[in-house]
Amino acid sequence: MAIGIYVIRNKDSGKVYVGSSVNISKRWRHHLSDLRLEKHHALRLQRSWNKYGESAFFFEIVENLIDPSILIKREQYWIDAYKAINPINGYNVCPAAGTVRGTKRTDEQIKLMRDNGIRRGISKKCREARRLSWNADIARSAQAKSVESRKANGNYKFSDKHRNNLSKSLRSRPMETFEKRRAFNKDGVRVIREALSMGWLVHHLALDMGCCKNTILKIKNGTYGVRNVANA
Repeated sequence: MAIGIYVIRNKDSGKVYVGSSVNISKRWRHHLSDLRLEKHHALRLQRSWNKYGESAFFFEIVENLIDPSILIKREQYWIDAYKAINPINGYNVCPAAGTVRGTKRTDEQIKLMRDNGIRRGISKKCREARRLSWNADIARSAQAKSVESRKANGNYKFSDKHRNNLSKSLRSRPMETFEKRRAFNKDGVRVIREALSMGWLVHHLALDMGCCKNTILKIKNGTYGVRNVANA
């Protein structure tokens, strides 16, 4: 998992887009996906991609880093070095690395953001999966209360029949009711906390680390894996 600063360079015009990531290869895949779907947040880059075509662009790493806490500082250095904010030289839209402060949106950008928001609306299948997951959470909560009650009464062990019924119930549930979650060790939590302290956006970290935004928010609020990573 490469950490560092990268650029997306137009071979024909020489313009660049500068970015940083704690997982560069994963970030590049997201850039590529957004550009191909014509929904990239950097409107100038998207327009140039549409004009010149995918073959006119290449991706390169300009600086590898070990310490993620200096990513934003080094990204700012390269944005300034390439003058990537200037439309003559680059495609970056944010004058300050790691934040959208100071960014002025055109009417076309605002419309594009609204359209993308509509296209990213929750589908009926997703709503149904969430409903099933919610019901499963309620069931687990009720089961936990039952276990506590059994512990209090000194009757914690389930009968063989009850265990078999539970096993059948779990096997019969559709896969949509289960959400794949990525667990981070102490080092992973430390890296995320350092990135957050340097001003990284939650959704960027979630994309790079391959997890949901709620996981990043829990780490930010100190509620993630309290028993395992309290001293991370």
